[in-house]
Amino acid sequence: FLGDRLRVYGAAGGLLQWASYDQDGPSSVDSGDGDGFGSGVYVRTGAEIALNPGTLLGFGVRWSQSRVDLSGNLGHLDLEGTQAVVTLSRWL
Repeated sequence: FLGDRLRVYGAAGGLLQWASYDQDGPSSVDSGDGDGFGSGVYVRTGAEIALNPGTLLGFGVRWSQSRVDLSGNLGHLDLEGTQAVVTLSRWL
């Protein structure tokens, strides 16, 4: 916590990812579907403001990268992205 009402955080770690892939194309070579599990890494940071005792409103950013091995002879799918999140936490 920074002061009485503001909390900042940062984290990094591993992740497990499931993906489903479906593409239709003009030929069977351009079409395919499959799904599978993979693994990767993530990094996140953010801040939370105490609205009252027991309630936090947060804003954060998360970047992740993973590789999923797809079924159906499709090989692997590389995923990378950034998410912006708004959170509301409450504890008793």
